Amino acid sequence: MTPMAFLAQIPDGALTETLTETRGALRFLAAPEAWVIVLVIVPLAALGVWWIYRRETGRTTPRSRLSLASLRTAILLAVVAILFQPVCMTHTDRLLKQKLVFLVDDSSSMQEHDGYTDEVQRQALAAAAGLGNADRVVDLTRSEVVRRVLGQGDPSLLDRLGKRFDTRIYAFDSAVRRNVAVEDLRSQGLSTRMGEALSKVYSELVGQPTAAVVLLSDGRSNEGVDPGRTVVQCLEMQQIQIPLWSVAVGDPTNRSDVVVRVVKPTTGREFLVGDQIPFTVEVSARGFEAESLPLKIEILDASRKLLASQALTLPAGAGSRKEVLYVQAETDGRHTFKVRVPPLEGEADTSNNTREVVLRIIKKRIKVLYAEGYPRWEYRYLKNALIRDDENFAVHVMLLSAERDFVQEASPDLKPVYAFPAKAADLFHYDVVVLGDVNPANLADTPEDTTAVLRTLARFVSEAGGGLLMLAGEGWNPHSYTSTALESVLPVVPGTSARRILDFQQPFRPVRTAMGRSDPVLLFSREPEENRRLWEDPRDGFPPLYWYASVLRAKPGARVLLIHPTGRNAHGPHPLLATQFYGKGRSMFLGVDSLWRWRKYHGDRFFYQFYSQALRYLATTKLYRGNKRYDLFTDKQRYDIGETVRISAAVRNPDFLPAEDPHQTVYWDAPRSPRHREIQLDKVKPGEYEAVIMAARRGRHTLWIKTHAEAEVRADETEFEVEITPLEKAEPSMDAVLMRSLADLAGENGTHHLLHELPAALDSLQSRPARTPVKSHTRDIWDSWWVLCLLTGLLALEWAFRKRFRLQ
Repeated sequence: MTPMAFLAQIPDGALTETLTETRGALRFLAAPEAWVIVLVIVPLAALGVWWIYRRETGRTTPRSRLSLASLRTAILLAVVAILFQPVCMTHTDRLLKQKLVFLVDDSSSMQEHDGYTDEVQRQALAAAAGLGNADRVVDLTRSEVVRRVLGQGDPSLLDRLGKRFDTRIYAFDSAVRRNVAVEDLRSQGLSTRMGEALSKVYSELVGQPTAAVVLLSDGRSNEGVDPGRTVVQCLEMQQIQIPLWSVAVGDPTNRSDVVVRVVKPTTGREFLVGDQIPFTVEVSARGFEAESLPLKIEILDASRKLLASQALTLPAGAGSRKEVLYVQAETDGRHTFKVRVPPLEGEADTSNNTREVVLRIIKKRIKVLYAEGYPRWEYRYLKNALIRDDENFAVHVMLLSAERDFVQEASPDLKPVYAFPAKAADLFHYDVVVLGDVNPANLADTPEDTTAVLRTLARFVSEAGGGLLMLAGEGWNPHSYTSTALESVLPVVPGTSARRILDFQQPFRPVRTAMGRSDPVLLFSREPEENRRLWEDPRDGFPPLYWYASVLRAKPGARVLLIHPTGRNAHGPHPLLATQFYGKGRSMFLGVDSLWRWRKYHGDRFFYQFYSQALRYLATTKLYRGNKRYDLFTDKQRYDIGETVRISAAVRNPDFLPAEDPHQTVYWDAPRSPRHREIQLDKVKPGEYEAVIMAARRGRHTLWIKTHAEAEVRADETEFEVEITPLEKAEPSMDAVLMRSLADLAGENGTHHLLHELPAALDSLQSRPARTPVKSHTRDIWDSWWVLCLLTGLLALEWAFRKRFRLQ
């Protein structure tokens, strides 16, 4: 029975390393060469018998003499056979299936999508993957296509091969994992070391019966030893006696691609209704033959309404460029913005032309306290504009030089205030404090109380996250605040004395710094050219100004947005607008007091737009994070596949004291996941909870936490993006040249296939089970009792015949 026929009788899955086969055989230990037996011994025995019976006499006939001669010959041959020492040899062998090893690329580049521009290849791959519609192939990642091809059919390709081979799946990225289930392939590796993977697998298979090593990869080996060099070394060490099947995964055609990445704002951010949301977009292109590519960045809302656009030109070889586009937040709620570049003709993968950013737009009135020392023009126009905009601002205005019976102004729905808040609870109620040209002594009745008020105001910024806007004036602001608690809050170093410039014959126009040109506080138009004209054109731009407060310098870390065109000192140009973070809040210094002059040609439009944007900027930290019992966040907003994500939550009880619960439950929505998962955050210390998860799936992930009282209400949520590691996405095209060269280097034991060709090739692969001897047993035949009985019987039979025919 042949090995294949023997295997065919074995039930599926029954063949293991303990299956044995026993075979018996007759051997002659003392027998001469076969030709001696055939040409010498047998003829001599026949001749001798013929010679004896030729001279026999008696009642014999030719027929009887032939029978007697045959019987005598049999006796002689039996004696000769006994002299040759016949034995029965029994052999027991272990039957082993040949191994069939799949070495599968599990790095994050296998999460790439391919366009499969060749229609024939796309149809063939769809058939191999069991997809009815060939266009569905482009929606699958490389790893998903591999899993579908290996699992296609009933039974699947792997199950069919398992009946004939001992199939093993090895996964590799920067390391090799053995005996991996096909459903556990996740394509999360941060790099690809194909050379080390081939070397390790072949060294483990030395001496083991193996039908083939099937390497499935996109060929993007970006770390470690060159795979071609590994194949040559294995060939020299005679390890490539096992066939190497190189299977290329992906689209082999040249890949032309445009990639869009949103740098800012990150998903999960919050903005106020009316804010100008800055989108920093990076666009890169590669693989196009044209010298330059005219592209267009578009930002759309959920209803596909175009909100902003920007044209740009890229070098087609391998160029990138960043652009900043602004979108105004119009309505509150959770909004999805789609940032895209329309696909170009011949682009391989259009899925990365679009990025979605989910932002929360909040409709809140910003609570503003505006204290001014005297009724200067800036005060008159600013307080009127703020009070009119009662939809966005809730304003209390205090004119400290007014008589006690003067009715202080406020938004229509608010009661006036007549004293600057001395208690923290009263001051912390506001989001922004605007301090005009105020003598610090006028903030309270006694010097001690004044000091306490200034300290509370500093705490308002550092601890409560509030915003402070200091409007310079010719009397006290900012120089009178030197050596007070507000000196450290200011983004500038005031110096010792105010500079009074009253010469109206020497106007100046503030100059935007590099930071100022891209800052939304100084943005008055979505069109860059119109914005530049307003700031720089002496005829159609803003009217000039005539006074400014000269300060010593900006503080380290402060962001200077406007400077004086000519005024300078040893530290450089005088800063006119500067801002900085201070503790949890922000502060801003405006060194001019005549922006009201901008009303000459434009009315309140740009004058009030500047102050509105400045107040929104200063209110950001307090409005977005203030007075919340739940604060959920991650350590980063963007991760590479395989990185760890640290989830943190700050939780307070209903009394706004740190929570003492041992755990907090956070819910996690992953891309392409049918349902959310629950994550338990452990308490690190009262009110602070943490957990760590793996960034395993590419796309946008959402985390949220619920309140205890209202289980279905999301108390807070945050989102993060998971992308392919830069090393893996540096060149996402399939390297068909490398995959083919590996098969060529393996020589006659190398075979190259495309993925759709693999099922047919494997189904035709022949299985040759290996035999391993286990034991042998020898039993003597010539020394057996039945041999003596056989010989005696033959002699007795001959004697009886001779008596019958009366022979001597």
